[in-house]
Amino acid sequence: MDALSTRPTKGTSMIDITMKSLEKNNIKAYFVPDRDKARDLVMSMIGKSDVVGSGGSVTLDECKIRDALRKGYKFLDWFPAKDDQEKNELRRRSLTCDVFVCGTNAITMDGKLVNVDGYGNRVAAIIYGPKKVIIVVGKNKITKNIDEAIIRINTVAAPKNCERLNRKTPCVKTGKCMGCSSPDRLCSSLVILEWQRSQRIHVIIVDEELGF
Repeated sequence: MDALSTRPTKGTSMIDITMKSLEKNNIKAYFVPDRDKARDLVMSMIGKSDVVGSGGSVTLDECKIRDALRKGYKFLDWFPAKDDQEKNELRRRSLTCDVFVCGTNAITMDGKLVNVDGYGNRVAAIIYGPKKVIIVVGKNKITKNIDEAIIRINTVAAPKNCERLNRKTPCVKTGKCMGCSSPDRLCSSLVILEWQRSQRIHVIIVDEELGF
C-alpha cells in the first residue's frame, strides 16, 4: 500500500493534517479505520524471512500484532524471556533486525514523533539500525505540537505505564511526572524525531484510541 493511498474519513482532519506533515518530513504515513486493519497492514509489510523486533507497546498488544508475529515469523520475542540477560540480548539483536515494530508516545500535527524511553532500545531502533520501522499509533496520541506532546507523556503515558508495570514511582500516585530519581523510573531518554534521511520509517495512524 502506498503512503496516503487510504484517506481519513470525513471529520478526521487532524489525522489528515498529521499525515501530510509526516510526508513533508520524509516519513511514510498510512491511515486505517480500526485495529484489525492496522494488524493486517503491518503483517502485509513483513516477510516470513524477515527477522522482526519490537518495543514494549500496549498498542501492539491491543491490535494483537505480537500474537500474529508469534505464528511462523522470525520474531525476537523478549517478553517471555527467562531472565533479564536473555531479554537484553534479544533487545540488542533487535537493533539490527530487518523490521522493528513499535508504538509512539505522541505524534504532533506537524509530523514529529515524540518518545520517552526507559532502556532506550525502542528509540534507538527508531533512529537507526533496523532496515524498516513500523510505528502504529492511535488517534488519541496526536497533539498540536511538541509542548503538548511532552505534557501528554508526563500526565498520561508515563504514569499509566508505570502503573501497568507495577513501578514504585511518584507519578503512579500523583498522575503526573514528578521528575523523580526512583530506581523504577521509566523516563530515561526523551527523543524527538523531526525528519528522516531515508524511507525506512512507516507510521500507521489508526482511527481508534489505542495505548497510553
